[in-house]
This record gives sequence, structure tokens and C-alpha cells, in this order.
Amino acid sequence: MKSLIFPMFFLVAAVAVSAGEARVVSCPEGPLSAPVRAAKIPETAEAFTVSFRFRASEYVKRPGPWEGLVFANGNGWSDGFRATVTPASSASFDGFKMSLRAVKASGKAATLPLKTALASGRWYRLAFVCGGGELKGYVNGTLVSSCRFEGRFKRPSCGFSVGPAGFGVGYYPFAVRDFTIRERAADAGEILALVTGGETSAGGTAEFLKRLPEADFADMRPLAWNTARRLVDAGDRRSAAELYLLLAERRAQNPATDGGNETAALFAGIFGGEKAECAVKYPERVPFAGYGTFRMEKFRPDTSKAVFVAVDGSDSSGDGSAQRPFGSVGHALEAVRGRSEKTVLLKGGRYMLDRGITLVAADSGSAASPLVIASAPGERAILDGGKDVEGFAPCGRGEILCADLRGRGFTALESPRCWGYALSGKGEKHILDLYEDGRPGELARHPNSGFFKTVWADRTNAVFRTDLSDAAEWAHEPELMALTYMRWLWGDETTKIKIAADGTMQLDTNVVRAAKTGRPVKLMNSLKALDEPGEWFLDRAACRLYHWPKRRGARVTLSQLAEPIISVKGAKHVVIRSLAMQHGMSAGIRLENCESVKILGNGLRNLGSGISARGRDIVIAGNKMRSFARGGISACGGDRRTLAPSGIRILKNDISDIERKVRTYCPCVQAEGVGIEIAFNHFHDCPSSAVRLEGNDMLVNSNLVENCVLESDDQGAVDIYANPTYAGIEIIGNVWRNIGRGGAFVPCGQAAVRFDDVISGVKVRLNKFYNCGYAHFGAVQINGGRLNVIDNNLFVNCRRDCSINVRSEAWWRHTMSEGYCKPKIAAVRPCEPPWNERYGYLTRLLEWPCMNFVSRNIYVNTPLTCRAEGENGNISMAAEPERLPEGYDSF
Repeated sequence: MKSLIFPMFFLVAAVAVSAGEARVVSCPEGPLSAPVRAAKIPETAEAFTVSFRFRASEYVKRPGPWEGLVFANGNGWSDGFRATVTPASSASFDGFKMSLRAVKASGKAATLPLKTALASGRWYRLAFVCGGGELKGYVNGTLVSSCRFEGRFKRPSCGFSVGPAGFGVGYYPFAVRDFTIRERAADAGEILALVTGGETSAGGTAEFLKRLPEADFADMRPLAWNTARRLVDAGDRRSAAELYLLLAERRAQNPATDGGNETAALFAGIFGGEKAECAVKYPERVPFAGYGTFRMEKFRPDTSKAVFVAVDGSDSSGDGSAQRPFGSVGHALEAVRGRSEKTVLLKGGRYMLDRGITLVAADSGSAASPLVIASAPGERAILDGGKDVEGFAPCGRGEILCADLRGRGFTALESPRCWGYALSGKGEKHILDLYEDGRPGELARHPNSGFFKTVWADRTNAVFRTDLSDAAEWAHEPELMALTYMRWLWGDETTKIKIAADGTMQLDTNVVRAAKTGRPVKLMNSLKALDEPGEWFLDRAACRLYHWPKRRGARVTLSQLAEPIISVKGAKHVVIRSLAMQHGMSAGIRLENCESVKILGNGLRNLGSGISARGRDIVIAGNKMRSFARGGISACGGDRRTLAPSGIRILKNDISDIERKVRTYCPCVQAEGVGIEIAFNHFHDCPSSAVRLEGNDMLVNSNLVENCVLESDDQGAVDIYANPTYAGIEIIGNVWRNIGRGGAFVPCGQAAVRFDDVISGVKVRLNKFYNCGYAHFGAVQINGGRLNVIDNNLFVNCRRDCSINVRSEAWWRHTMSEGYCKPKIAAVRPCEPPWNERYGYLTRLLEWPCMNFVSRNIYVNTPLTCRAEGENGNISMAAEPERLPEGYDSF
């Protein structure tokens, strides 16, 4: 390095010195053509230090050994020690590797390779140290490798030499300078002083690094990172941040100088300098908004111009007035079609639906006067897709009651086939459910909580055994089903199962092809399993419903409506407000290709799913949603190719008790597309994820998420998967509480925030994590992704802070250019506008180093286990402070 090199040529005679002091070996300028010799280190020495500046020339392939000798004391093979170089790659011979071999007095040898490749044509300060039972290797003042070496080295047969001395080793052209030998082990401070010209303090080293020219700085990044960490440990976060900024600026100015896996420099180009500015100035942050700050405008309809509907109204004799309302919403929609004022108000009561309500383009309102469908002020209209069951009587099985459904008008009673995420494309779209007094019943299951475990499995035909002691007693159950996670512990499947007389079990092989040991199993849909209040079973052959009620005389309802309660197809400017919807087997509301639609303040419960919305400028706000067989809200909008935003906003909803049947990948919110905002919501009590993101420019802000990921493994409360072009995502100001539960079926992990495979460039800031992370996952888990920002968060009572799985460079490059990411990248063309203008860094996917940024976080009763590059200013403490430290006042 130019700034580190002493005069280009010097010649100093070797002189006798006291033991332990430095000997200087004279070396000429340029590649050595003959060995330079010095006296051997005394044979009584048990420690030594060899330090020198080294520059390898470009290798020219020639006959003979590939290995080249650098220096030797003795021959380094049967006695003494020697250092050699070899090409870093036998294919290209571009760059070199160096290693030291030292022979012990016993005749055994130890080899220490430097774990850093040396580029051709550059100067490096290298050092090898023996002492204290170790061999150590340093590159530019940074310890890069070490190994055990106890006792003396074997008496050398000849003196010390530098250069092509033979001993059966070839020669590469290289130059050395400042070659010194010490008969003792130098400490890390002395090695650092050799590089910095005497500076050993963190502050002095930082100043030395700042003065380096950019070309020389490239090889000093490891030293710069180590110095930044030393400054943090010393409490000088300001100087550490300035050095961090220097790393960023140097990498941004000249990408060609990037020497490996350092990524701080990419920050300025990726995030517009925001990180660099924050790191230096610690500016005032966006305050944590907190759950509950969103306010929805009050509903004040003009009742004089509204059309009314009532449970006891009449389409034939009614006129739509409050005094003579219509009897159906469909008739009311026809009445307002063509009017300038389009308001349909439903009077209170339970509207039993045998078909869904459908709005089409002709029902559209205008921006000034949208079509409004709502409960009348002060009343509660309930749209019900179920049918009540009557005629229950004792059946001679304790508290269990039975009702004959034959001839009572129930239509959706066909035998179920299967359902579950792992059976995607094969499962039932509509699953029959029973509700008691508005609460979902449990399809009779065994065990009532938890699972059995498979203890043996035949992987070829889905045959297995479990630790269920009385398995043979279930052999005669005619429609027995099983909930399993047989393929993956993150993908559920519920399908038919047969049990043989010997207790061997077999899943429906038309659905599930294989079984595995150690997997969870729960039996379902059997009268034998009906053994506690709240459970039910339908004998479809006899058309008889069995139920153990929690309350005598309770109202029991079976879901029957197989279509959405409200469908909106191609309409614009519609408001659906203050309605209650329940007991349907499909969605509560489905929007298809809609524009400017608001779904406000509704109550949805006991449905197949909640709200499905495709379109733009859609607001879903203030709704209370609970107890769905599948998921809560599915939103899709925007154009990923053009990055046109959807304008979809999901605000202040309370969503819970989802995924009752399909247990995975049916979250509270599934967001796909561009520009979807998820804010101020309360998501809670679900077996798997609460939020799933697939797209760009997503904002997850100020939500309260608790009691999620309680069953599945390898999941996060917010989950993003396998697409490196999902850019512009921010997860800011949320509270995550009690995420994950652990257990026997969680070998991998459960996290609050999960980036699964190649997800990169996401910001996680200003969040609070309480009691999150299980197994191998931290509260935040990054699986192979790069350049994610975990900044200014609070971790309290978490098992781990962040867990990061590092993928190899070879895997990354293959996945991007040839693997499953190739078509995903090609689909959006990131090197073309507007992608290269919005996310310029995506044009360099293959160059991304494997690094994430973990900075300025606070850990309370949480082990700080993450060691991501860019770690900066993190604080660990035993108790949550009443007042957070300076620089962390944004919570």
C-alpha cells in the first residue's frame, strides 16, 4: 500500500541483537531472484514473530511445483518452519493463498493457512506468531486464522532464509520489505503498530484509516470494522459512526475496490444516504405512533334520501321508505340504480341468506356520491349464511345430543375430502362448520389438545404408526380424518385416514404421497372422538348431527352459504359499512377488479374467510373480524412491472382466531402487489403467521401483533419468502408480543419477523419485541437475505435477538442467475425503468455481499447473539429503563 511503504529500496545488514528483539533481514527491491539469508533463530526458542510486507506478482504457469517458498527457518518440512504461497484458484491463478508449516520437537507438524486470499500486485502487511500454545496469522493487523501449537519447534537444520531457497519447493515472483524476526510472540497491539506506524488505540487507528487513500483502504476493511467495534465498546459511538460512514463512502465511490463480504459501503447507494446520516447525527426519529391512533370518520347518512331494507319488509308492497322497507338488498340496489344519491340502509335484524348479495359495475356510485350499503343508524343488520339446527334429543351417550337433518332443508352436507396449505389445489374450498351461540364448535378430535407423534413411517406409501396406545380401536371409524404436518412442519394437511387392526395408519394416497417420522398427527371427524363439550360430528350416511353443547338450549347453526355474503365485481365508489356477516362457508366480502371501495366498521365472524380485495384505492378499516376457517384479509393490487401503487390501505382492524381449519399460510393479512399499507391493526391468536407480504413498497406500521405462530414451525408473525425483487418494504413502529410457543414440533424456529430465502433490503425499525423467538430463530430471522436493516428496535425477554443464516456466494450467484430466482427477476426486468430508477441496487444482484445491518438496538433480558456486519451502537441491559438512553428516544 502506498501510504504504508517505506523507501522503495533499502539494504540493512543483519546485526546481532539480544534475544527477543527484532532482527531486520535485508531484502532488495523487486522480485527476489536469489535467497536472502540470516542467522537461524536459536534452537532453544519456543516463540517467534515473523512480520513483513509482501507483494506477489502475476503468476505465469510453468513446469514444476505450484507451491512457492516465502521464507524458511530450517527446511520447514522435517524441522523448523516455513511459509509458502499457492494460487488461490488453480483455474485462473488470480491471487494467492499463504500458509505456515511448523514442525514440533516430536516430529509432528501443524499447518496454519491464512483465511484470506491475497490479490496479485498489492502490498500486504503479514505476520505469523508462535507462542502461548498457538500459531496465529495476521493480515493488515487483523487476526485471520489460528491453530494449536504447543511446545518447541524442532531444531532447524540450517539458518533463516527469505526467497527461493529450495527445500523441494518451487518459486513464485514476489517482493518483500521490512522483514523482521522476533524471538518472542508479539501481542495484537504490536502487530497493529506495525501497520499503523505505532498507533494502537481505537481512536488513533481510526485516524490512521481516515488518512489512507481510497485504493489502500480497500484491503483495510476488516481492520476498519474491528476498530469501529472497539470504539463502540469504548462508548465512542460518534467516532464509530464516522468510520462506518467512511466505509460506506469508499465502497460507493469505487465499487471495484470491494475486496470481499463488506457491505457498509452499499448503504449509501441503496438507502439514499439515510443510514449514513442517521449513524453520524442520530437525528430525531419518526415517533412510534402506537396501536389505536387511527380515527375513522363518523357515519351520518341522509336518511331522507336512503332506501331501506328490513327483515320483515316486502319487495312487492314496499317502496323503500323507512315506514315501508323492501325485503331484500337486491331489490333495493335496483331501486337506487340511476339515482344521484345511492344509499341502502338495512334495519336491524338477522337476514337469512340462501344466496349472496352481488354488486356489478352498473351499481357504481361516484366520487361525490358513492353507493353506500350500511346498517341503519343505531341498528345492527346481520347477514347470515347459516341455518339453525332444531330437534336435538339425547342419544344415550352421556351429554351428547343428536338431531336428524333429513328433510330439514340442509344442502351442504357432502362428505369432506381434504384441506390444508400442503394440499394446495386439491383441498375443499368450502368446509362445513358448526357454531354454538355464535362460537365455533370443534369437529370431534383426538387428542383434544396437542398431537400424537409418528414413531415409524414408510416414506413410499404414506403408511405410519404413532405413539397412540389404542390406535387399533379406531379401525372401524368410517369417515376418520387426520390433521398432520406430514410433508413440512410449516404446511398443514387434513385428509382421510385408514387405521388397520394392528394400529398401522395410512393417509389418502391420492393426496399425500409419503409419511415421515417425528411428525404431528391429530385424529378428527369421528363419533368416538366426541368426548368433551363443544365438539360435534356429522354422520353423513345417516344424516344425523351429534353435538355436546356447552350450554343446554344453546342455538346451534350450521354454515350453508357457499358463495361470498357480498360480492362486488367491477364496481367503483362503493362503501360497505356497519354490517355484521356470519356463518358463511366462503368469504364475507369479495372485491374483484374494483376501484375506490371502502369497507368500514363491519363485524365479520364465523366464516370461511374474511375479506378478499383485488383492485386499487381500497380502504379496509375499523372492522372486527374473528373465527375464520382460513384467513382474514387478502389484498392484491398495483402493477409490479410498472410499480404503479395499489392505494390499498388496511387500517385499525381487529383480526383474531383465524386458520381454524387451514392452519398455515392463511394469515390475518395477505398483501400482494405494490404500495399496500397495513397500519394500526390488532392481529392476535392464530396458529401461524399474522402478515404475509409479496411485492413492493409495502408499509407495516404501528400494529399490535400478539399470540401468533403458536403451532407451525419455520414461520414468522410477518413472513416474506423467496423473491429478491421484493423491494421498498418497511416494518416500522410495531409491537410484537408473545410470538411463538416452541415445543416438540418446533425444531427449526418461530420468529416475529421472518425473511425467508433471499429477501433483502427490508427495513425493520422502531419496533418493540416482547417474548419473541423460539428454537433457532431470534425475534428477527433472516434466512440467506442481504442488506436488511434491523435498526433502533427494543428487544425485551426474547430468546434471541436476531438470527441470520448466511448463504454462500456460490449459492447466491447460482440462485440469482440460474436457480428459482431467475424467472422472478426476469418478470420485472430490474435493469429497466422504472425499476433501475427506484431500486438502482437491484441491477447488481450478483454483486451483493452477504451482510445485514444490526444497529442501535436495545436488549433487555435478551442475549445479544447476532454478529452481523454493520453492528453498531447496540446496548444490552438487565432491566427496561424508565427513560431510554440518548439517541433512543423514538420509542
